Amino acid sequence: MAGSGPRRPLLGLALTAALGCALGAGSPLPAWSWMAAGAGALVLTRILAGPARILPLWAALLLLFAAYGRLGGREAFLRRHDLLQTSGAESVELTGRVVSEPIPLAVDEDGRPRLGFDLRISGLRRLPQPEPASGRVRVRLALAPEGPVPGYGDRLTVSGVARRGPAGDLRLDAPAGGLIAHAHGLGNLWVRFALRGRTWARGRLALGLEDAPEVRAVVDALALGFRSGLPEEQEDLFARSGTLHIFAVSGLHVGMLGLLVTSLAGFLGVPRHRWIWALAPALGLFVAATGARPSATRALVMAIAFWGAPAIGRRPDAPSALALAVLLALLGNPATVLEPGFQFSFVAVAGILVITPVVLHPLAHRLGPDPWEVGRSRWRRWLRQARLYVLGLAATSVAAWFATAPLTARVFHQAAPAALLTNLAVIPGAFVVLLTAMLSLTTGLAADALSLVFNAANRALVEVLIRAAALGAALPGGHAALPAPGPLTVAAWYGLGVGAVALRGRARAATLSLCGMVVAAGLALDSPPGRTDMALLPRSGRLAVLIRPADGQAVVVLPDWAPDAEGMARMLRAQGVSRLRQVIVARDDAGTRAALDRLRREYGSFDTATAEDLAPGDSGWWPGQIGWEVVESDAASGLVVLRVQIPDRPSVLVWTGQAAPRDPRPADRRDWTADEVVWTAPPGRERPSVGLWQEIGARRVRIPVSGRRDAQLHADRLAEELAAAGTPLERVPPRSGPRPGP
Repeated sequence: MAGSGPRRPLLGLALTAALGCALGAGSPLPAWSWMAAGAGALVLTRILAGPARILPLWAALLLLFAAYGRLGGREAFLRRHDLLQTSGAESVELTGRVVSEPIPLAVDEDGRPRLGFDLRISGLRRLPQPEPASGRVRVRLALAPEGPVPGYGDRLTVSGVARRGPAGDLRLDAPAGGLIAHAHGLGNLWVRFALRGRTWARGRLALGLEDAPEVRAVVDALALGFRSGLPEEQEDLFARSGTLHIFAVSGLHVGMLGLLVTSLAGFLGVPRHRWIWALAPALGLFVAATGARPSATRALVMAIAFWGAPAIGRRPDAPSALALAVLLALLGNPATVLEPGFQFSFVAVAGILVITPVVLHPLAHRLGPDPWEVGRSRWRRWLRQARLYVLGLAATSVAAWFATAPLTARVFHQAAPAALLTNLAVIPGAFVVLLTAMLSLTTGLAADALSLVFNAANRALVEVLIRAAALGAALPGGHAALPAPGPLTVAAWYGLGVGAVALRGRARAATLSLCGMVVAAGLALDSPPGRTDMALLPRSGRLAVLIRPADGQAVVVLPDWAPDAEGMARMLRAQGVSRLRQVIVARDDAGTRAALDRLRREYGSFDTATAEDLAPGDSGWWPGQIGWEVVESDAASGLVVLRVQIPDRPSVLVWTGQAAPRDPRPADRRDWTADEVVWTAPPGRERPSVGLWQEIGARRVRIPVSGRRDAQLHADRLAEELAAAGTPLERVPPRSGPRPGP
């Protein structure tokens, strides 16, 4: 048809494969049911004739891909993401193979050296029996005196505390005795060679920066993929400004390096159809040296498909290259369609390819050269090109932000509108840092002095990057917690984009209006209510109690707390909490203070109170007529018993710590009555007596579920004691978080 665009059959096949694999991997239906339905659709294509065959043929492909997705990793995906999506910190034992070159990190609190490396896990032990698992974890291992030093390719069994980092990746902090088993291995020889080259490059880029570890960490993470050495403070800063993606070795890095290689080839006069012979080895070596992460591997496939097209007499087509990368990734592991990394990388690239031309085309046409202008000066042409570059960068930032905003809200429970502005400075700055690093490595082969010059330039550039991220993180409203939107809201959001790009006239106006109303309604329903509220946050076998007054400044009552600020911040973001008024903790020790400092970097200043600060009889009010009273406190055992009364809600008695409150005595008899009791820690040996339960008169008692055998035994005994007092016991499972009710 005249005027129609190019045919891209790979696009339809890739979309069908992604949708089918998602249906299969995310559905409890067995694989044979998908196969039977696909076979029925194929039979229908034989019965029908002409264009009527298209719909059943598409349905057959969709159903067969669903069967492949169900067979190709459903169980492994669930086992892996039960660990990756764990709430808070969790003590685990992992078995796997080292897939990156270990690098030295700062010493731990005991003065022992630490190593950072990536471990591809094959099994985990969370409860007494082991279970298979897969995925990747960033390990920070404290080396034991005269103990083995892991290297690339070695097989390890390590134990430690697993938690989430600011980027959502899994980390394992292992103490000096955490290395349980160690066996040497070679790994992939090509990757070993590339990693040794990366280690050499790391030493070259550190010349002249010995006194600036924070600059070295950013350069290593940005240019070489050494994420293990990046301080958490810097990760937090870039995460809150919405620019943490620059450290993920993916399409951005592969595209930067590809642009450098193709620009050099064009400058040397190499024909376009021969660029691939220089580009493919350079990109392959870079991806292997940075750990061959899935996002970088997908970007490599897309780059080779795009720039390899002229070598076989075809026109380069970015959408088809993206579709080919999707198909190869799904054929390798269909369960990756449900992974956030897969979704982010492909959705971001698709958004850039689709939305950027629509936004940029009218602006470029308006800023284009005037054909009737006589005697155009060179500086006018340069000014026009500079404006087009800035507009192109802004359009790309808007497109990527729009495409990934629902995923960011669903996965990380946050929105960072500041990224629309911060990316305008950070992305070009990251490109210049990468370019300067490449120049330092190439010119440093001739003389160390040249590397020193470029490394000094990178010092200034990295400081500018950090300041730009700090400004973006400090923008009012630039970073906010956001509850995960529902599927209908996400579908309507993307419907807005499709309607704005594909439709015209009245159809566009009607589609945009409908989708806009659905998005607004969905956000209103998903957002926390504008009234007083209370919720339980299960984490690591304990419960945190969230009290949300009407003004939005939340109060959190934490149990006898391990320092797990990352998990707590993630759960608070999931609840839509963006401001904290007060945090009540059981103990005041170094670990708790460090974790509270981490929360302050996320939420700003807030008050804290411990068992030492609270005395029996203390009381007060929070906004929204929420009354609180300290019924019991004991600094030695970390015990705080707090009664909270929310208007039109049952009263709740909250206590922290594993010690049981003492029975009320006639000499200092206080009011212990409450409609509900929340015990934030699993019950231990000391439990309240039946008389105390009768004094409280609660209609139910809620405790967290713990997998430990002794904790289950104590819970069973508590249930028997409560039954004698006529009070039912409810065990709150992990990651459920129901609200206390009447």
